[in-house]
Amino acid sequence: MSKNPATGKIKIMLICCFVLLGSLIVTPLAAYSNQSHSQSIILAPTGSSFDYIVTILMENNGYCEVITTCGGGGPYQTSLAAAYGLAGTCQSDSACSIGGYSAIDHPSEGNYVQLISGDDYGFTGDCGYCPARTSAANIIDRIEASGRTWDAWFEGGSGSGTCSAHPPRGGDHYAFITFTDIQTNAARCSHLLSTTASTDTQFLAELNSATPANYIWLTPTDSNNCHDTAMSFCDNYLKTLVPKILSSTLFTTKRAALWLQYDEGNDSYPHDFVYGSWSGPVVKTGYVGTGSYDHYSYLKTLEVVWGLSSLTSNDANANPMTEFFGATTPPVLSTAFTFSPSTPIVNLPVTFSSTTTGGASPYTISWNFGDGATGTGASLAHTFTGLQSYTVTETATDSSTPTQTATSAQTIPVVASLPLSTSFTFLPTNPTVSSPVSFTAVTTGGTLPYTISWNFGDSASATGATVTHTYATAQLLTVTETATDASSPKQIATATHTVVVSSSLTGNFDNTWYINNCPGGTETISNGVLQTRQSTPGGGSNSYGYCTGQRGTFPWGSTVGTALPSGITSVTVSFNFLSRSLLSGSRYHIYIALYYRIPSSTSGGTTYSWLDTQSRIENIGGTDSPIGTTDTYDPGDSFGWDIVTLQANPGQTGILTADATQLCQGDLAAWGLPANTQCTLAGIEIGTEGY
Repeated sequence: MSKNPATGKIKIMLICCFVLLGSLIVTPLAAYSNQSHSQSIILAPTGSSFDYIVTILMENNGYCEVITTCGGGGPYQTSLAAAYGLAGTCQSDSACSIGGYSAIDHPSEGNYVQLISGDDYGFTGDCGYCPARTSAANIIDRIEASGRTWDAWFEGGSGSGTCSAHPPRGGDHYAFITFTDIQTNAARCSHLLSTTASTDTQFLAELNSATPANYIWLTPTDSNNCHDTAMSFCDNYLKTLVPKILSSTLFTTKRAALWLQYDEGNDSYPHDFVYGSWSGPVVKTGYVGTGSYDHYSYLKTLEVVWGLSSLTSNDANANPMTEFFGATTPPVLSTAFTFSPSTPIVNLPVTFSSTTTGGASPYTISWNFGDGATGTGASLAHTFTGLQSYTVTETATDSSTPTQTATSAQTIPVVASLPLSTSFTFLPTNPTVSSPVSFTAVTTGGTLPYTISWNFGDSASATGATVTHTYATAQLLTVTETATDASSPKQIATATHTVVVSSSLTGNFDNTWYINNCPGGTETISNGVLQTRQSTPGGGSNSYGYCTGQRGTFPWGSTVGTALPSGITSVTVSFNFLSRSLLSGSRYHIYIALYYRIPSSTSGGTTYSWLDTQSRIENIGGTDSPIGTTDTYDPGDSFGWDIVTLQANPGQTGILTADATQLCQGDLAAWGLPANTQCTLAGIEIGTEGY
């Protein structure tokens, strides 16, 4: 605009003359269903409680630092717990509405000692490598006494299988070496094992061996267990490792359970809630535990399931987590499918997509297309070669034992071509008398080429996909567009719209307008007519010429001319485009600018109380911008937006229209402001600008 030549939009100049026409018409775990990871549920071969357990200890994160539904960063761990079992529903690291699993000590060492002995025995200072510190009884004593076997793995470190076993953090995260009857017993030391941190090759080999231990423990490195890394890192670590565990020979052929937990969180016992999740073939699916648990509950669960005697009063009095185990019945399997296009055409591919729920994933999907052809897969394409109706049947089979099967069938007519269909749009949407209206038809189906004819409702007609018509009187009319295709016999489709043509008031650039930068000579105002001779000063956007007429109030603080009357819904300008002489890199606009007051609004960190909009003719470097071209700009005091609504060449006459509602809505949408924002038209600027 002309308010400040050094800022805002690029300014442009033309050779033209204007007559103002102002249109003055008044218009007034189910809890975790949104997770992005899916899990394949492994069902137990027999029985309902475990003969084998794998335990993985993670580090230093509370419940809501893991579970994504309360702000955590562990989408894989969230999906794993949603698929199998999670200890409690918590709203923060210190508050749970259902159950929960609480750590006991800070820092780590005491928690690890408690998990395998029922007490921390005062070891709460993270001693590091301090082997054989106590002769207290531990879970290994009970496991061996019951005739069961065990192996305790640590990633990296040294001394695998010997009494010199040295995990990366010593006993802080691996309490087995803390107990004298383990660390000084060569037979037991053979079960203190190291596995490659990057692949866990040796650990996974045991799970796929013929004789895995009944009790298997894994301490990851401080990178993999979240001690030294972000949640996203260790979540990806588990996303890689856990599926290999659940698909191992141990978990697919035996009654095995995986217990995955964090050692401590961010609060104090008994409200230091951490992530604790059971998974595997003997674990209930989609289950949220209701009991209140802690590290001693881990021991109590082993003691109850395996019939072991307790180690201390702590584990003796703890709640066992047996609620997580038992037979579950998968939900009923159901399936349905869609196809595209909705009206298939002979000899053209049709895409089929199935949606299957319930049962146990993964699903096997098979198809019978009713023409002798079959297929498999959740999504696939098929081509029909005959003009008839086909019954397509999709069958889904799940992975539960026994398997469930569900079918879905639809009868699909195949046609030679799509039926002819047509519709049209028109701009402006609120036409005024003596202003051109552009009509555009959109036709599909049938056989090309199409013939498009128009009845404008005022006895005038036209042909062509895009036409322009000008109404002479204000009235309500029904416009009918008719499309005919080239098939034999021909298909015909019609579309109608009711068009309301409003009357307009004609005015001149009289003394109610402020004429800005239009001196005599190349630019003048004479008898209410804006006349300009293009001046192209050069110098790019920092040096341009302009001539404008302004009326009303503007965001830069000026009120010029006389106040605008209320109820203006559109402004039109009649112009005669005389001539132009373009320089390389030049631009020009003929424009109507409408300025609106709005309630103070913010977009992209910028807050304004004004909209600055333009309906324009635009030429850049000698090329007319296409109708419908839009752009946004920030002139420093308002949200700016423009749209090209007309094209014109020298020697032509025309009418440029600015629809008040359309420009308001276009500007709001372009800046992401609410569509129901109140726009109050305060100022109008009409002119030419360029360089």
